[in-house]
Amino acid sequence: MVRLAAVPGNSVDDFVSLGLGATLGRYYNPCAFFEQVFFLSPFETASQNIHGIHVVPTKDVQLPARLRELNIDLVRGYGGATPADVVVFYRAQGVPVVVSIHDKRPAFLHASLRFADAVFVVSEELKGIVQRMGVRPERIFVVLNGVDAQVMRPLDPADRGDLGAKFPFKIPALHVGRKSSEKNIEAIIRSLVHLGPAYGFVAVGQGDPAGYQSLARTLNVGSRCVFMGGVPQAELARFYNWADCVCHPSRSEAMCNVLLEALACGRPVVTTKTAAWSGEKPAQAMLLLDDPEDDKTLADKIKAACENTAVHQSLCDRARESVEHLFLEKTQAHEVACYQRVLSMQAAGEFRRNIMDDVVLRMLNLGRRIDCVLRRKR
Repeated sequence: MVRLAAVPGNSVDDFVSLGLGATLGRYYNPCAFFEQVFFLSPFETASQNIHGIHVVPTKDVQLPARLRELNIDLVRGYGGATPADVVVFYRAQGVPVVVSIHDKRPAFLHASLRFADAVFVVSEELKGIVQRMGVRPERIFVVLNGVDAQVMRPLDPADRGDLGAKFPFKIPALHVGRKSSEKNIEAIIRSLVHLGPAYGFVAVGQGDPAGYQSLARTLNVGSRCVFMGGVPQAELARFYNWADCVCHPSRSEAMCNVLLEALACGRPVVTTKTAAWSGEKPAQAMLLLDDPEDDKTLADKIKAACENTAVHQSLCDRARESVEHLFLEKTQAHEVACYQRVLSMQAAGEFRRNIMDDVVLRMLNLGRRIDCVLRRKR
C-alpha cells in the first residue's frame, strides 16, 4: 500500500468552515488508493485525525525529516504557489513530488513548479500554461475536477427546504464561491439594475461582503441581495435546486467545481467563456458570456435562462447529462491511474535531477526566503 503526504494551501479549519470537512477523506484519498494520508501543514498547531486524514503540524524546513519518519511514498502540494515551493524546495530523496495546479493566475504559478516531478492540472488550458513555463509534457497530467453525483442531484421541491420562504424572491439567482475579485460578483449586482425588481440574488461563500453590500446599496438593489458564508454540501445542493439559475461570471477560472455541481443538480447556468474553458460538453449545456464586465449582456443571459421557457427547459434537460463523464467515481479512477504512473516513473528512475537543476533550485529558494524576510520587515 502507498502513503501520501498532502501539503495543503489551507488549514483544516478553513475546509470545515466551507462545509467540506466530511469530504476530505474522499477528496485526498481517491478510491481509497492510499493506505494512509497525512496533512503535513504549517497552518496547524495540533495533531489530529479528521475524516481519515492524519493532520501533523509541519513547518517547511521540517518536511524532509517528516517524510522519512512517516515512510511517505509520494508528496503532493495542493497549489502552484506556497505549496509548490514547500514540496519542491524541501523534498526528501526518493519521494516523488507532485504539484497540482487549480488556478491560472500568475500569482499562483511559482517558478518552483517547473522542478516538480509531476504536475496535475485541472484543464487543458492549464496544461498549456505550465508547459510554457518549462514543465516537460510527459510530466503533466490532466486531472479534471469531479462532482459527487450522489450529493449533487436534482431534488423534488419538497426536499429543497424552506429556502423559498427564507428568500422570498420571485426569480432567484445564485452565486457559489469565495467573495474575491476573480469571481466578479459585482457584475451580478450590476445586472440586477437591468433585470428589475422580480429578481433577487444570493451569494453563498466565504469572504468579506462589505464591498458588495456597499455597491448594492449604491445601485439601490441592496434589498435584493443576500450575502452568506459557506454551507455544507448537502445544504448547498438544496440551494442549487432552489435557484432559477446559477450565475458565475468569473474573470479567470477554468471549469470550477461550482459549475459542475450546478449542472449535476440539473440547473441552468450562466457563466463566462473563460470559466467554461476546457469543458466542451458541459459548456454546451450553459449560456456563455464573452465579456465578464458586460453586465447588460449578463442580465440578458440570466433573463433568458430564467424566463424563456424553452431555453430554461433545454438547459435543465441537458445539464446533468453534460457532466456524467465527470462524476467523481470516474475522475477519481483516472486520478489513481495518474498516481500509479508517477510511482512507475519514480521506480524507473525518470525523476533524477542534474546538477544544474539543483543549483537553480537553491537559488530560487534563497530568493524566496529573502523576499519573505523583506516582506516581514515592511
